[in-house]
Amino acid sequence: MNKKQKIVIRLAVLIAALLGLFPPWVQTYHHVQVGYSRVPTRYAFIGTPPSPQSGGPYYGVQVDLTRLLLQWFVVVLIAGGLACTLRDDSKKEPSSGAQGRT
Repeated sequence: MNKKQKIVIRLAVLIAALLGLFPPWVQTYHHVQVGYSRVPTRYAFIGTPPSPQSGGPYYGVQVDLTRLLLQWFVVVLIAGGLACTLRDDSKKEPSSGAQGRT
């Protein structure tokens, strides 16, 4: 692994960590008679989630795990693609067919 690839991997880990520290949240509403709903809301620090829309017992907030996993997946795809693109091809050995001739 060359220096450029290491930088890409380190940046990807840093971005993934930041995405995990400041995840996307959803407002939830769950009532037996009315039903269940989820509305995307803002990003917030994992230690201090956003307040529910209402103070009632049926309202809440939770991490939007689907969106967070999708974001991590995109980071891994982009970092993997960049790491493959930045591969150092100059270290490959020359083909053996051209060396045996005089």
